[in-house]
Amino acid sequence: MTRGIRASALLALALASCGGGAPPPQAAGATAGGAPDAGRAPPAAVTPSAPGPTAAPTPEAAPGAVTASVEITGSKMIADIKAIGIDLTHPGDLAKIELSKKKKIMPFFVKALGYAGCEGCHVAGDFKADTHNKRMASAMWTHFVRDLRTKGGGALFCDSCHQGKQKLLARSDKKVLSAFMRANYEEKLERTDKKDHSCETCHSDPFEGKIFAKLWKVGP
Repeated sequence: MTRGIRASALLALALASCGGGAPPPQAAGATAGGAPDAGRAPPAAVTPSAPGPTAAPTPEAAPGAVTASVEITGSKMIADIKAIGIDLTHPGDLAKIELSKKKKIMPFFVKALGYAGCEGCHVAGDFKADTHNKRMASAMWTHFVRDLRTKGGGALFCDSCHQGKQKLLARSDKKVLSAFMRANYEEKLERTDKKDHSCETCHSDPFEGKIFAKLWKVGP
């Protein structure tokens, strides 16, 4: 009995010196009842991460803006237009074409530019009324259909450039646009007067970007 009492006293002293008065910490994964939860892994430590770089937003094209420029091709309407009596290899001035033939070529304008009808250029009910698009069509006829050809002498018409679209140049990147213009409007075309063809044929020298308003006088 004396030996048992002494052992108990020594055990109590050891527990007191080690803080044994407090219960041992609950093991990770143990349940509230103290039994280990074998079906649940201990939670992984979460290390906060610094926010990554945010990509700059891609600017959206304006509604109706052209996203890819349309390359020049050979016109698909040359033969049909010739059948109505207009030879596009020597078209002359649009204003001087006789009215009966001019009326027959108008549907080709509509189709080439992707319009729904004649009102793309004309005022409904008053075809003689002046409009910006009528002036533009006349200027395009003069400066492209009459005065230019594809390299080798092929005739041009509205669909050579427009191909069913009113707007055909992507203008958001000026360097890309400049390279496109050089490859299509300079390198693929030549002048009917046999003079050297370059950017200055349309843009003048010194260079003028706003050719419609400032050189051709057809408005903005």
